[in-house]
Amino acid sequence: MDWNISHPRNAAYLAQVSLVRSGDRVLEVGKGEGIAACLMASRAAEVDTLDIDKSKTPVFVGDCSCWDEIKFLKDQYDIIFCCQVLEHMSLDDAFRSVKNLLNLNPNRLVLSFPDNRKTIRAGVSVGSRAFKILLTRPRSGKLVTKANSRQHCWEIYWKNIEDILNRLRSEHCYELRKHYRLFERP
Repeated sequence: MDWNISHPRNAAYLAQVSLVRSGDRVLEVGKGEGIAACLMASRAAEVDTLDIDKSKTPVFVGDCSCWDEIKFLKDQYDIIFCCQVLEHMSLDDAFRSVKNLLNLNPNRLVLSFPDNRKTIRAGVSVGSRAFKILLTRPRSGKLVTKANSRQHCWEIYWKNIEDILNRLRSEHCYELRKHYRLFERP
């Protein structure tokens, strides 16, 4: 894989790693290629992985939408990452997964979803200072379903983002600390 910071996926991995504090016990849900876990290991005291696919060789094999499969992980992690995973299941299973991950009692839960809204990016340099701005175009993006996507059951777009955020807030009583899009991966 190309490790140029401007590569969109690499920028996402580095953003995840920046959220890990020295000494954190980390659980990554959805191991994928294992790159994020490998990078987090440089900061964390411990990094474990959970994946439904045993061929990915996670530390733990299980489905985060099924409490009985993950309840043994309760009270073991400071931070849990579930990035680019939940869109591969139905929205109801995704919300069930968030509930289950919150029930594991992490201090922080980091979720990342694909957002197919269109953006406008701009960068400006003034002397030695550089500024970047990312604007989301209103009413952009499209409905994604299992029928029209190779892998995803849903994605964020202009018609569903508020419903998804409101459902997370109301069902799980969580505090949204940050909601943003990466400049390198709009």
